[in-house]
Amino acid sequence: MIATEKTIQVTQLIAIEKTLTTGNTMSRMTTSEIRRIFTDVVNQVTQTGERVIIRRRDRDIAAIVPIEDLKLIERIEDEIDIAEVKIILADNESPVPWEEAMMELGLEK
Repeated sequence: MIATEKTIQVTQLIAIEKTLTTGNTMSRMTTSEIRRIFTDVVNQVTQTGERVIIRRRDRDIAAIVPIEDLKLIERIEDEIDIAEVKIILADNESPVPWEEAMMELGLEK
């Protein structure tokens, strides 16, 4: 069951990645370049959906992305968290009472 759910997650992520990358161009700029034209870059991202990778010392360190992309990433993370919780809950036979968990962890006074 776990392998199947993992396969589904990977398939969904590949489809989402294709959605994110289709039609969206990506450019790279150094932190110095971004500093000089930040407002223009934000406007470009907002208007065109373009993603901008920010580099420092030849390393990608951050990105400016459309808000829709960020919301999609957050939704994906939530779905992955929910799937993981479902797997954990399916593996447990019954929930442990709060008091018992606190005692087992040595947190009961």
